[in-house]
Order: sequence, then C-alpha cells, then structure tokens
Amino acid sequence: MLAVLVSVLLGPYAVAAQSPIRLSYDARVRAGQQWIEKQRYGEAVNEFEAALLLEPASAEAYYNLGNALRLWGNLTGAEQHLLKAVTLQPQFPRAHFALGLVLGDRAGEEQRGFAEFQKAAAQDPSYAEAHFNIGVVHWKADELEPAIDAFRRAVSLKPDSVVYRFRLGQALARAGHDEDAARNLEEAIRLDPAHFQARYQLALLLRKQGDARKSAEQFAAAGRLKSSRAATVGADQSNLAYRQGMTLLEQGRLDQAIARLTEALVEPGNERNVRNALGLAHQRKGSFPSAIAEFRKAIALDAGSPDAHLNYGALLMVTGDASQAEKEFRTCLDIDPGFAEAHFNLGLLFASKRRWSEAAGYLRDALELEPRHAKARWNLARVLRDSGDRTGAIAEYELVCRRDPSLADAHLEFGRLLLAGGKPDDAIRIWQAAFERNPTHRPLYEELTAELDRLGRSSDSARERQVFDFLTGARYQQALHDLDAGRCEPATALLRARLDRDSTLDAVRRQLAFALFKCEDYKASAGEYRRLTDADPTGYDLRLSLGIALYRAHRIAEAREQLEPLLRDDPDSAQVPYHLGMLHWTDGDKATALELLQRARRLDPSVTIPH
Repeated sequence: MLAVLVSVLLGPYAVAAQSPIRLSYDARVRAGQQWIEKQRYGEAVNEFEAALLLEPASAEAYYNLGNALRLWGNLTGAEQHLLKAVTLQPQFPRAHFALGLVLGDRAGEEQRGFAEFQKAAAQDPSYAEAHFNIGVVHWKADELEPAIDAFRRAVSLKPDSVVYRFRLGQALARAGHDEDAARNLEEAIRLDPAHFQARYQLALLLRKQGDARKSAEQFAAAGRLKSSRAATVGADQSNLAYRQGMTLLEQGRLDQAIARLTEALVEPGNERNVRNALGLAHQRKGSFPSAIAEFRKAIALDAGSPDAHLNYGALLMVTGDASQAEKEFRTCLDIDPGFAEAHFNLGLLFASKRRWSEAAGYLRDALELEPRHAKARWNLARVLRDSGDRTGAIAEYELVCRRDPSLADAHLEFGRLLLAGGKPDDAIRIWQAAFERNPTHRPLYEELTAELDRLGRSSDSARERQVFDFLTGARYQQALHDLDAGRCEPATALLRARLDRDSTLDAVRRQLAFALFKCEDYKASAGEYRRLTDADPTGYDLRLSLGIALYRAHRIAEAREQLEPLLRDDPDSAQVPYHLGMLHWTDGDKATALELLQRARRLDPSVTIPH
C-alpha cells in the first residue's frame, strides 16, 4: 500500500473502531469508488460486496462489484455479476461495456465482447469508449472501413482524445486515406507534442506522399522523443527513490530514508505519499517539527486523504495535543467511516484518558472492520484489564496470543495477568510458547527464567538460558548478517552444529527452518518444520509454515494435507486460503483457486489474482 499509516505511541498503550459499524449503501459505494481511484481494487471489491448485501436487487450494485472484480483480476466473478446487472436492467450501457471488456480479454470470446460493445453503443450513442472498442475489434480483424467508422464516432464524441485521434489516423493511413490520416495525426500531435507513435506514423505517411522535408522533420522529432525522455526518466527516478526510501524506513535507517525520500520530491507526481513517508521518518527520528510540517503539506496537497489526517493525528497524540488529534481522527472517519486505523487510534486516545467504555467501543469497531488487527485486540485486552474486566481481558489476550505469536509483549502481559491471578503454571506455559518464537526477547526471557527459578524448575531455566545465550551471542549475530546478505551457509551451518549437540532445542530448530526457507532450500526447510510439528502438533504457525514450505518444494498433496485443516482452525486468517488458492491454481483447479483467493482477499485486500 502506498500510503504510510502510523499509529499512536502512548504510554502503556504503545503499539508498533459504540456498536459494530453499519455503513449505508451510498457510503459503501463511495468508499469503493475511492479505492478504485487509488487503484486498490481488493478494498474496492470488499466495499462493493458489502453494498450488494445492503441492496441485493440493485443492478448498479452488481455492476459496481463486477467492474471491481474485473479490475482485481477475477474475470469469472466479474462476468457473473455483470451478467446479473444486465439481466436486472437490460438497458445498462456501462454494464454491457464492462462485460465486453471482460469477454474480450478471453481467447475465443472476442465476438461475445464485441456484441456487448455494440449493445452499449446502441443504448447510449454518446458512449465514446464503446465506439472506440468496436473500432479496435474491427482493427484487429483487419476490417479497416468499419474500424474507421467506429473510430470517427469516438473522435466526434471526444475530439480531444489523443488516443482516439491517433488510432483513427493510423487506420486511415493503412486504408490509403492519406490526407484525412495526416489531418488526424497532426491533431494528435497538437494535443500531445510528445506522442512518439503519432509523429513516427506521420513521418512515414509524409515520406509516402513525397514530402521529404516535413517527413524528415517528423522523423527527427520522433528520434528526439525516443532518445531523450527526461520527464519520464525523472518520474522513474523519483518513483525509484520513493520505493528505496520506504525500504530504508522499514529497516529503521532513518537518515538514509529521509535523504532518498527528499530526492523523490524532484518530480512531484507522487508528492502526497512522499510527504507522508517523510513525516513518518522525521517522527521516528524525533524531529517532531519537521514531521508536523511534512504531514501538513500532505494534507494541503489532498485534504480528502484519510491517511494524511491519520498520520498527523497520531503525531499530535505523541506531542500531547490530544484534542486536535481527536479532530484529525474524526476527520478520517468523515472521509472514510470504514477506516479501521482511525477507529483504532481513537480507541488509544480514549484509553489514555481512562475513558474505558469509549476506548473499548472504538477498538471493537476497528476489529469489526479488520478482525485480524492484532494490535487492536491487544489494546482491547489492556483496556479491559485496566478497567477491571479480568475475564474479558483474559479472553482477548487468549485470542491475540493464539493469532499472533510474534507479539512477545502481549504474551508477557498475559502471563503477568495469569500470575497475578494465582496461576503460575499457566503463565509459564504462555511465556514458554512465546519464548519458542521470540527467543531473543530479553524481558520475556528474564521473567520466564525468574519464575522457573522461583518454582524450583532449575533444569528448565538452564535450558532457556542456553538458547538465549546462543542466539544473542556474537557468532550467531554475525551469521544473521550473513543471512541478510544472502550468504546462507554460515547461519545454517552454525544452527545445525548447535542442534547436533542438543537436538531438543526447538527454538534453535525454528531459526534453522526459517533460514533454510529464506535461502530457498524448501525441501530441507520442510523437513525441519516437520520435526517441529511432530513435537507440537497443535502449533498453528508451525503447520502453516510447513504447508507453505511443502508447496514451495512442489509437494502439492502433502502441502494440501497440512493447509486444509487450518481453514477450520483459524477462519480469520488470509494466509491459509491464499496459499491454498495458489496451490490449487498451480494444480490447474482454477475454480477452487478463485474461491479461496476471494476468501483471502476479503480478509486481506492486498491479495491479487495470479497471472
């Protein structure tokens, strides 16, 4: 996702949406259209699906969903919904046109697509895009006169379209209508002097007509465009600098990130997102005045951007201006009522004021919108704990710890809550499970070993110390640097040597399995994950990792055997249906693959259809 989102950092509620959200049909449609404008088609499909549930007899709802599915890449689903739209409302030019695009993308069904374009043009004679696509179909079939007629209609409706003018001129030139072709190509060049193809086509036509001077001029201009595209190169360099800056930001290399993001501002086509990223980089560095300046510039560039308002509000929270922060978060919700991060941050804001009921309400709203929002659930557990609802807090901690084993601090807090309730064995169980996955987390290690020592379980305590000392030692840290640099052998050799001395160190085996996977030795990685799942058959994340490694190793049947039961174990996970979908796609079962990928997309809108 291009937009940079930040979350509030606030005392004990540090991180890194009242009743359930019920948006109106119109609000869902507006949100879906906004996502399409941002080219985030998975989110658009989610909104239009929700809109269709609210208006199940609406042809417009079926059209919106079908068109979004087309853009997302699911042509089968798009065809199904667009057909429903034109069945409910036969006089629906936009739906016929979109259906024509879907059918026209399929080999052997071009004529069905052509028929839909014709219906769209017949129902709305002013539909320029329909006439143009009719022309394209004729052009591909080398039917020049019908193509010219269709392109003429498109140009008459949109005379300032460079693409329409060029294609008409190109068709006229091929049909031998030289003077008419030249007029249209010249008009295309007038509209866009940097149109290389129009200049080149005109140069060929002028040479054919014997006008050597004008032909040479157009060839020279086309050559200059081909050899010197400063603006395009500048934009490409800007986008590259932005992507590199974002990578550096994620790595925590803040000064380098700021330098690269500043370079990206040379070509300001993506300025709002660059300003957002720069604001976040300055905030993480502690340069709050610079961060505020960048977020304000982002808002000035696009006052309707919920991301910019969210980031600015989060920074205002950090600097102590909770009142203004609340206004920014509420502005986010005015723009997009379904923006989970705004609900989440409002929950943190009210938690900071010890307004527990409101805090819990907004955090639950965030979870209603994004059930996999682990940090929202974690902070809900904290709110319930601090408001005195110990039973509710335990239930939420159980969920977040089961669904996100990487949140070591959540496990640490959960263990403390259990310990305070007189359940040391349960606390140790939670801490040990977390330590297996986060064996270098010092506070977790220290509290776990201290409690083991207090209970007289010195052998268990000694074992955890061995793992911690090994994985925080200088030799292993160097091996990690080698692994990050693509040098696999030092890390894997060191881990194997340690396991040769003690094969029961599962925390070390996890590191080995991950290292092998990162080094693309999927067969060996699957072997290590298999040993871990044999020792812990209920470990959800281990079984998921094993299934993915088996899939990457092309052991399809075994991968399916591991992944399919996980659909029942964690129905809110996007990873399982995604990888199962990819497995079926690879196996040639496109129908099942699409069903699973749709399920994954509803949980994680960044999921896309493979090509």
